[in-house]
Amino acid sequence: MDAPQITDALDRLQTLFTPADDAMVDLSNLVGGHDGPLFNAINALQDALLHDLAQSIGCTRDLLVDWWVTHEWGSNPMVVIIGDGPTQRINSNAGLAAFLAEVTA
Repeated sequence: MDAPQITDALDRLQTLFTPADDAMVDLSNLVGGHDGPLFNAINALQDALLHDLAQSIGCTRDLLVDWWVTHEWGSNPMVVIIGDGPTQRINSNAGLAAFLAEVTA
C-alpha cells in the first residue's frame, strides 16, 4: 500500500473506533466497570480490525494499538527515527502513513 491508501485506511479505522470508544467510556461510567460480554465483544472486534489492517499495511498490531491508545491518533505525537536520520514527530494518520510507506518500501 502507498501512503494515501494507508492514510485512508487509518482514517476509516479512526472513524469507526472513536464513537465506539466514546460509547464504551460512557457505558463503563454508567455501570461502574468495563467487564462483561458487550465490552469483550467490542474489544474482540476492534482487535480483529487492528490485526487485519496491520497485515494489510505491513506493520504490527502493537504499533496500531500504540497509535490508537497511547498517541490518540496523533493527538500525542509519536517520535520516530529512521536509520541515522533525524527525529521525526508524527501527529496525524497521514504522517504515520508516510512513515510506514517509507519503512516498508
